[in-house]
This record gives sequence, C-alpha cells and structure tokens, in this order.
Amino acid sequence: MNNAKISTERFNINLLTIPVLLRTGATITFYLAATGKKNRFVHKLKATDIADVMKEIKDTMINYMETYGISKEITVEDMHLYELFIKLFFSYKVRVRLKKCRDEIASQQFLDALLLKIPWKK
Repeated sequence: MNNAKISTERFNINLLTIPVLLRTGATITFYLAATGKKNRFVHKLKATDIADVMKEIKDTMINYMETYGISKEITVEDMHLYELFIKLFFSYKVRVRLKKCRDEIASQQFLDALLLKIPWKK
C-alpha cells in the first residue's frame, strides 16, 4: 500500500450482522459497511469465525485503499474494528476514531446490507 494515493474521504465503518430468519440452522452473515461523503460500499464477508472475519476485513480495506486511496480518517463504533484499524493504518497516519455512528448512516448501511442479503424481485 506504499504507492497508494491519499484520499480526502472520511469513512464511517460498521460491522453489521444480519441473521437468516427464514431457515432453521442458518447462521448470521457479517457485512462490512463504509460510508463517506462521496463513496460508500457494503461488503458481504464470507467468514463467520471472528478471527477470519477480522482477516477478511483487513484484506478488504487494504484492497479498497490500494485502489481508491488511503483515507485520512475512519470512524468506527466497534472496538474490534478500532483495534484492527489502529494497527493496520498506524504507519499511514490514518486517524481512527472510536465514536457512535449517526443513526441515519447506520440505518442506511443496514438497509444496503439487507438489500444485498434479500434483493427485491421485480
């Protein structure tokens, strides 16, 4: 990531869980949701074990920032993400803040993840 450009984007990032309620024995699906002023994305995680989830989040964020630039600030409300991003982005001088996400951002992220999980049929 040393050659990645610097981005002025500031992201609110959440780790979302959406349970599968319509099937017995189904598990929870994790989503990484990021919202900035210009960009937003939701990534469905394949992993379900917390260690694997954190590795997949790390890989996803590195790929995103290599492609679109290193964000100057990331805000999270999950302590797991906070610790991961502090370690991951320390050398890139990304400011990582631990703060509650605004309700409207969290609601939109949840809706985006839910639409990936259960897309509306036309």
